[in-house]
Amino acid sequence: MTLLIDFDADSFDLSANAAAPLAPWARELQQRGHYAEFGAGPEAFDCLGLVCAVQRLIGRAAPDYAALYRGLDVTDLDAIDQLMRTENSAWRAAAGAPGDVLVLGLGHRAHHVAVLCGAGRALQARRAKGITIDEIEGRRRVTRFCGMRLYGVVAPA
Repeated sequence: MTLLIDFDADSFDLSANAAAPLAPWARELQQRGHYAEFGAGPEAFDCLGLVCAVQRLIGRAAPDYAALYRGLDVTDLDAIDQLMRTENSAWRAAAGAPGDVLVLGLGHRAHHVAVLCGAGRALQARRAKGITIDEIEGRRRVTRFCGMRLYGVVAPA
């Protein structure tokens, strides 16, 4: 299995996302959604639940991970990292266009995802801030987003 999460990549090109207009689903989800651990919609989301909801909205088949994550100790970053690596076959490398997914983390631990939504921004669900649309600094050589390291840009396989 080839991992799509590249812990050693210098940067990622997200210029396609920057050039696109803000997707209408981004504002809709931000306004009606709120953060909930293991939330998978329609109004309560964790980061992965939000990503999967967006994939369904734009007509992509995305795995439903909510059941896999139930009962998982969310403070056990090793377990989360292993689960993401195990489920990697459901995703492919992507071009960085709206709807594609950012795989993020700290150190060498991928533990957060956000979805590109155009206009140089990404939509994400965070415990402390809820559902937010945040600006991505840079366009062609992006390495970080909201204080986290960018490890990969993926879409459902």
